Amino acid sequence: MLSEDDKKTKNIDEMIKKGIINEVVINRVMNDENIIRAEDCFMTHEGQYCIVFEKMERTLEKRIEQEKETGKPFPEWKIWVYFLQICRGVNYLNWMNIIHNDLHAENIMLDG
Repeated sequence: MLSEDDKKTKNIDEMIKKGIINEVVINRVMNDENIIRAEDCFMTHEGQYCIVFEKMERTLEKRIEQEKETGKPFPEWKIWVYFLQICRGVNYLNWMNIIHNDLHAENIMLDG
């Protein structure tokens, strides 16, 4: 018989699993050039859930760090390109009635 704590842990694990599967299923029906595609989902031997996305070169956070290292200002035209792509992606998510609740530079993937 499971203790109350074990039952709570099992319920939380099930909620996490369903959430991850739901995220992958939703991602697979999206079709927008500004939304990265999920390729696969699996659980490691350690019990961690992993979502495999299509290959992107780096995050926006890494790109910003690289620009800081050069000591040169980030080109304004490039900022506008990224900004418009982010806006288009968020607009598409809104159109699909999806709210991205963790949008920051580390979660924005760049392909070039």
